Amino acid sequence: MLGSLKTLDISIACAEYDEQAFGSRYVEIDSKPRYRVVHDGRDETIVLEIMKYNDWSCLLSDKTKSGKHVIEKLVAELNAI
Repeated sequence: MLGSLKTLDISIACAEYDEQAFGSRYVEIDSKPRYRVVHDGRDETIVLEIMKYNDWSCLLSDKTKSGKHVIEKLVAELNAI
Protein backbone atom coordinates (compact mmCIF):
# COMPACT_ATOMS: atom_id res chain seq x y z
CA MET A 1 0.00 0.00 0.00
CA LEU A 2 2.65 2.53 1.04
CA GLY A 3 4.79 1.50 -1.93
CA SER A 4 1.91 2.23 -4.31
CA LEU A 5 1.56 5.73 -2.90
CA LYS A 6 5.29 6.41 -3.22
CA THR A 7 5.34 5.38 -6.88
CA LEU A 8 2.54 7.90 -7.53
CA ASP A 9 4.54 10.72 -5.94
CA ILE A 10 1.81 11.43 -3.38
CA SER A 11 2.94 13.52 -0.42
CA ILE A 12 2.50 11.64 2.86
CA ALA A 13 1.82 13.64 6.04
CA CYS A 14 2.24 10.73 8.45
CA ALA A 15 2.12 6.95 8.64
CA GLU A 16 1.48 4.57 11.55
CA TYR A 17 1.85 0.82 11.99
CA ASP A 18 0.38 -1.17 14.88
CA GLU A 19 1.65 -4.73 15.21
CA GLN A 20 -0.69 -5.42 18.14
CA ALA A 21 -3.73 -4.54 16.01
CA PHE A 22 -3.13 -7.45 13.61
CA GLY A 23 -0.57 -5.44 11.65
CA SER A 24 -2.96 -2.60 10.88
CA ARG A 25 -1.55 0.59 9.42
CA TYR A 26 -2.65 3.91 8.01
CA VAL A 27 -1.17 6.62 5.85
CA GLU A 28 -2.42 10.22 5.87
CA ILE A 29 -2.06 12.15 2.64
CA ASP A 30 -0.76 15.72 2.82
CA SER A 31 -3.66 17.44 1.09
CA LYS A 32 -6.67 19.69 1.65
CA PRO A 33 -9.03 18.02 2.36
CA ARG A 34 -7.06 15.38 4.27
CA TYR A 35 -7.30 11.77 3.06
CA ARG A 36 -6.27 8.61 4.87
CA VAL A 37 -5.66 5.09 3.54
CA VAL A 38 -6.17 2.46 6.24
CA HIS A 39 -5.22 -1.21 6.12
CA ASP A 40 -7.25 -3.16 8.70
CA GLY A 41 -5.06 -6.16 9.44
CA ARG A 42 -7.78 -8.15 11.15
CA ASP A 43 -10.42 -7.76 8.43
CA GLU A 44 -7.87 -7.62 5.58
CA THR A 45 -9.63 -4.53 4.26
CA ILE A 46 -8.18 -1.36 2.76
CA VAL A 47 -10.26 1.76 3.31
CA LEU A 48 -10.08 5.27 1.86
CA GLU A 49 -11.29 7.93 4.28
CA ILE A 50 -11.72 11.71 4.10
CA MET A 51 -11.64 14.15 7.01
CA LYS A 52 -15.00 15.92 7.29
CA TYR A 53 -16.09 18.02 10.25
CA ASN A 54 -13.11 16.80 12.33
CA ASP A 55 -14.01 13.14 11.82
CA TRP A 56 -12.99 10.46 9.31
CA SER A 57 -15.67 9.36 6.81
CA CYS A 58 -15.35 6.28 4.61
CA LEU A 59 -15.24 6.91 0.86
CA LEU A 60 -14.42 3.38 -0.27
CA SER A 61 -13.71 -0.01 1.28
CA ASP A 62 -11.82 -2.69 -0.65
CA LYS A 63 -11.30 -6.30 0.41
CA THR A 64 -8.80 -7.10 -2.36
CA LYS A 65 -5.22 -7.54 -1.23
CA SER A 66 -3.89 -4.97 -3.70
CA GLY A 67 -6.18 -2.10 -2.71
CA LYS A 68 -6.17 -1.12 -6.38
CA HIS A 69 -9.66 0.41 -6.24
CA VAL A 70 -8.75 2.51 -3.21
CA ILE A 71 -5.61 3.87 -4.88
CA GLU A 72 -7.55 4.66 -8.09
CA LYS A 73 -10.23 6.50 -6.09
CA LEU A 74 -7.59 8.43 -4.12
CA VAL A 75 -5.86 9.55 -7.31
CA ALA A 76 -9.21 10.65 -8.78
CA GLU A 77 -10.03 12.58 -5.59
CA LEU A 78 -6.62 14.30 -5.53
CA ASN A 79 -6.86 15.20 -9.22
CA ALA A 80 -10.25 16.82 -8.58
CA ILE A 81 -8.84 19.20 -5.94
